[in-house]
Amino acid sequence: VVRAEAVDADKFAALDLAVDKMCEQLRRAKGKRVDARKHPHGAHFEKGSGEITGIDVQPASADMIHAVATGEIPILTGNEDEPDYTPVVIRVKSFDAEWMGVEEAVDRMELVGHDFFLFIDARTDKPSVVYRRKGWDYGVISLETQSAPPAEVLAS
Repeated sequence: VVRAEAVDADKFAALDLAVDKMCEQLRRAKGKRVDARKHPHGAHFEKGSGEITGIDVQPASADMIHAVATGEIPILTGNEDEPDYTPVVIRVKSFDAEWMGVEEAVDRMELVGHDFFLFIDARTDKPSVVYRRKGWDYGVISLETQSAPPAEVLAS
């Protein structure tokens, strides 16, 4: 699984940043995985060359770039029906809880490429999170459950 997110005021610049991040992830993954003959597979990205081989990506022609720059081809600015942009975005995700050991949770966290992973510790039956610390260290945080939330929390 290869994922990348990037933020920039210009959506094309953000796309370029995300593609650069994905190419770097592919380069690192390629360095880790080699076949029995020690020949690497997959996409190849030479840092600084600006070229990607092994992926079907076609750069825009000079005529296309000129047509966009002169306005012959309109630039889409987005859907006018979208709500006004706000700099604070809270993305909500929900998923089924899984019981597993801490070691498996670390493996799953590394597999999806996140800095943390939520799970229910099979040993303690507590909701927990493993997280990446500096270097190759990991941490675990477990929740102590209470009988009922305070009334002021329920009111908000």
